[in-house]
Amino acid sequence: ANKKDKRGIVELNNGYDQYYGGYDGYYGNDYQHQVTNHVTVTKKVAVPYPVPVEKQVPVAVKVPVPVHVEKQVPVVVEKKVPVYIEKKVPVHVDRPYPVPVKVPVKVPVYHKQVVEVAKPYPVPIEKSYPVYVKEPQYIHKTVPSTVYEHDSSVYGSPVSYDHKPLQDRWWKLCNNTKSDSKRHRMTTRNSRGLTVGHLATVLLIVVGCPSLVKANASDDYYDDVSSREGTIEEVMHHSARSTPESSSYVVSVVEFHPEPMTMPIEQRTQFHLTEYSRLIRSPEAKPADIIVFPELTLNSLSDTVFVPDPAQRIAPCDDHGTILVTLSCLAREVSKYLVINLSEQFYLQHQAETVRYNTDVVFDRNGTVIARYRKYNLFKEPGTSITSSPELVSFETDFGVHFGVFTCFDILFALPTLELVKHGLRDFVFPAFWTSEPPFLTSTQIFESWAYANDANLIVAGTNYGPSGATGTGVFNGRNGALLTHYTGQPTRAVYTVTVPKSGLGNITRYHSLTSDVLEVPIAEPTGHRLPGYDLENVRLGRDFLEQFTTIQLNPIWQQDAIGQIVCSGMFCCDFSLSLTVDNDREQTHHYRLAVFDGVRTFQGFADAHVSICGVIACANQSIASCGLMLRHNSEYLQFNSISITGQFIANGTLAMPSTLDMRMYSYDASHYGFTAEINYSTNVQIVTMNLTTPISDMQTFGIYAFNHKEFEFYNPIERPGTTTPEADPDDDGGTTTGKKPTAAALLLAGVLLAVRQLIAQ
Repeated sequence: ANKKDKRGIVELNNGYDQYYGGYDGYYGNDYQHQVTNHVTVTKKVAVPYPVPVEKQVPVAVKVPVPVHVEKQVPVVVEKKVPVYIEKKVPVHVDRPYPVPVKVPVKVPVYHKQVVEVAKPYPVPIEKSYPVYVKEPQYIHKTVPSTVYEHDSSVYGSPVSYDHKPLQDRWWKLCNNTKSDSKRHRMTTRNSRGLTVGHLATVLLIVVGCPSLVKANASDDYYDDVSSREGTIEEVMHHSARSTPESSSYVVSVVEFHPEPMTMPIEQRTQFHLTEYSRLIRSPEAKPADIIVFPELTLNSLSDTVFVPDPAQRIAPCDDHGTILVTLSCLAREVSKYLVINLSEQFYLQHQAETVRYNTDVVFDRNGTVIARYRKYNLFKEPGTSITSSPELVSFETDFGVHFGVFTCFDILFALPTLELVKHGLRDFVFPAFWTSEPPFLTSTQIFESWAYANDANLIVAGTNYGPSGATGTGVFNGRNGALLTHYTGQPTRAVYTVTVPKSGLGNITRYHSLTSDVLEVPIAEPTGHRLPGYDLENVRLGRDFLEQFTTIQLNPIWQQDAIGQIVCSGMFCCDFSLSLTVDNDREQTHHYRLAVFDGVRTFQGFADAHVSICGVIACANQSIASCGLMLRHNSEYLQFNSISITGQFIANGTLAMPSTLDMRMYSYDASHYGFTAEINYSTNVQIVTMNLTTPISDMQTFGIYAFNHKEFEFYNPIERPGTTTPEADPDDDGGTTTGKKPTAAALLLAGVLLAVRQLIAQ
């Protein structure tokens, strides 16, 4: 080789040694004129990739367990002892007749005496047992990576260079300006073409750095980029607590599987309290402002606790029973609001008796009890008392949201729920132990229906206990529908964290975050806000009283594109209009009926309600007894293209709600239907219409469900149909700007500078 070529080889080696590491693997070939057949290809390269893996690692933990020992305790017994009394007996004296006199005699009587006996009692001792924890592991995952490959080279075998993502290069370059300048000068000396590319890159860096700095500055909750994998951006931005000025707040709802009642009571309560503590301290709950727990999953009527009056502003962390101390201190430790349902004992002085309530207790960030609601509408709760009248309980937060509180079965009644709505509240926390009853009253179905009809945020924490038919947790954002909903037959103790738009702020982008910890079998990564359910056959379901409905079976052999039918229950009538498509080549797997009911129904004898119902329901066969059962598969032979249902309901005191259910036991997304009402209070009539807007083939229920609270004066919140025009933003100039992309001006400037550079080079 000549001297020039030798110099080139020496320069190349020096450049590699001095600058390859500083450039993070991204550099050009300074001898571009000696390379031929430049080809760009994309390859998949195995790289280390952090993946959370369930690995059971035993850890020895000491916990108190009860041990029975003997203790000498006093016991009162009865013992017979002799006592002298006086008795009159006849005695002869000098006179010729008897005279009675008193003499002492022995008579056995009972006398109480205290003796010491041995009695066993439990004493807690420390015992070690293994606890399984999660341990992160690194695995290799194949990801696409763009490489530059040369078919031939004057220096020997082909060489390829990996290129990192442009955003990573921008961020590193922003923090290494001196090194960039030196490297830029080095490359300019050797290649005009490469200089042009670097000049453009520098311009993009200038534009992109500020936005990247801002983006990285907001990620203070996460330690590194890999930790964001699988999280939701909206929750990520809420690492700091919400404020009154925030457009949203963050909630964590818990679905909790309780231990069976066969476990010793004290041990069961302590175990639940330990699990509560773990969930409250979990990383998944860290972004939350408020955490809500379900109904009847902490203690029981056998170990009730005293709850202080919220008006006294007591923080039990300072002085109270074990359960309240732990919960109060946890709220203070994590600086979050906690909503806990527990069994409360209370002494009624005017009646001189102790009663037990099903009570929701709210702690503020300092651990102070700020609200206490005692459930009024009980369902299968022997031994639990109710207050003389329904309590209206609400509490305010430091992030500007005023919450109402009620529990489970309360949702079906006017008091206290609709009274709180009537007072203007639109955000509610709702512990529940709901037993589902298809086709209209499954858990998440009725929760979403109620939230939609009242246009309210309903924050639901559900008990998970399949043998009782209990499951159902979610966050429901009024007319926007579910932000999160979960229904499963799998034993679950899970935390779900969701960003909730504040009421009255309109339809804000709705997805949310899920993080969970499930017993034994992990939950799969969700694909949407309606989380996949497992083992649904393990959920014991009730069934509505459909035999009392007026029903008409839809017969696909009618071969009609559109079906119109009016169905009446007494004087109450519903007008149905349907359009469907039938695939005659497929087996008929489902049967459908038009169903109407108006009258009083009972809830297993615990309460009665007047309901009016119009709906289309699915059946397994032609028998009415097969309707309202869980169907697991879509109807492959029948598709509903449109459904329109109209009914005339009472106006005053009636809450009419949309009621939908698919084969996964979830309600349809709110975008799948329209729901309107025309209300005339002078005639006490409201015309309610519900329309299907998206074709469906997985339907179990589609209809209108109304509760008629005739003694309750309640303004129906459903608006008349119509369209609204959004107000113009005075700051909107019609263009679109974003902090993550270079502007058009920057791109134009880069083009001009490139052209100038080429002219100079020539």
